[in-house]
Amino acid sequence: MKKKILIPFLLLAYCCFSQTELYWISKGLEIRDHTTDGNCQRVLERGNIRIHTDWQYATTPVDTDPTKEIHNISVNGSIKYERDNILGEQYPYTDICSEEKWLAHYEEMLLNTEITEPVICFTCLTVKFYAISLPQLAIPTDRKCEKEELFPQYVDGVNHNVASLTWEYLDRSNVWSELPSYENRYPLNVSLLDIFGVDWREEFDGNLQLRFKISRPYIDEVVYSRSIFTIQLTGCSPDLAINPPVATSTLCSYTNDGGFMMTVDRDLDDNEKLIVSLYKKDDTHPDGFSFYSQEDTTVLQDNGDNTYSYTWQANLPPDKYYIKLQTLVGNGNISGTDPSWATLNESNTFMVNPAEYIEFEIVWLNDSSCFSAGNGRMELEVNGGERGRSYRYIIYKVKDGVETVYRNWTNFVGINTTIENLEKNKYRIKVQDNKNCFARNP
Repeated sequence: MKKKILIPFLLLAYCCFSQTELYWISKGLEIRDHTTDGNCQRVLERGNIRIHTDWQYATTPVDTDPTKEIHNISVNGSIKYERDNILGEQYPYTDICSEEKWLAHYEEMLLNTEITEPVICFTCLTVKFYAISLPQLAIPTDRKCEKEELFPQYVDGVNHNVASLTWEYLDRSNVWSELPSYENRYPLNVSLLDIFGVDWREEFDGNLQLRFKISRPYIDEVVYSRSIFTIQLTGCSPDLAINPPVATSTLCSYTNDGGFMMTVDRDLDDNEKLIVSLYKKDDTHPDGFSFYSQEDTTVLQDNGDNTYSYTWQANLPPDKYYIKLQTLVGNGNISGTDPSWATLNESNTFMVNPAEYIEFEIVWLNDSSCFSAGNGRMELEVNGGERGRSYRYIIYKVKDGVETVYRNWTNFVGINTTIENLEKNKYRIKVQDNKNCFARNP
């Protein structure tokens, strides 16, 4: 009687090293009895595929990157059978196919071959086997926000799309579903926004759980990633809407009361705190800047145009600065390793400049005609200073090293004025602007 014997076996496996994982899938051999010979009535047991793997660093001049480990994979298909003859002979494993290949990262091995066993009792049909070598992914330990890459790009800088690989995520129904986009990208160096769009929060609850599967159209089964990748999520820190921040000069040329205002692209959520770290130029530091100060706030100024601002509260001396900003949800400390930190954004550098120095000149127009006449005159002209400010002067009479007020504070319009009715004396003049910044005559 003619029989069709299906020997069902499936080999789903991976082999992992420090930098590489090897995945393979295969389909069982189908053995068909095609004779009525009495010596071949009983075909027993067991189709099998034996696989041997090895690996080493690439040593060829073409590829010397030690991070690209290379696998050697040998595939041998075999069966074990018995012939039902008078002597009850039993035949051992017999190789029916053999293939070997070296695999670097992203390289594949494909075996889809029909083999005929020379023994007259049966025929071995198609042997199906697929393997791929992939760089090993580490589970991210830091929190990711919606616009950050979930995994870093591969070291060659190329976006690799692998046809046999499909990413899945655990959806809100607790079902593994294929990603709607970038499902073949490995590593998955794209963001939540890239994959799901702005409504990604509707797709799953809590943190994002990912796995990938390896499959081929001609093999019914799949193999899954050795790890489930749990991506811890957090809200993104606001982005700077104006970069660098807008600095304000010191009030006077000699004061240390400069500042800046930063503007971001969103308001703070409930229970969210914005931390602003300030870095100041420091030529002794390897990076050229060192940490200077830090402020935090839970309230931003609404500018009415979908931007929000915060003004630095402390006074700053003239210098070069930049800021790092990040948000903290809930009650955390300021430690940079606190796991509740959101993303860290850094500004361009900016200058807090000193105010323009106020200078002035005195030109004597004429002396008093006599000691008691009091008809001396001089011209006062202001140079420098900040635009838009007004000025006033005070005159001191100097006698025997003692200064006494001769004429109290007097306002004038513009940057020059004529001072009249001066007696024959030695004088000292101070000039001050309407922000109480001083200059003295030489």
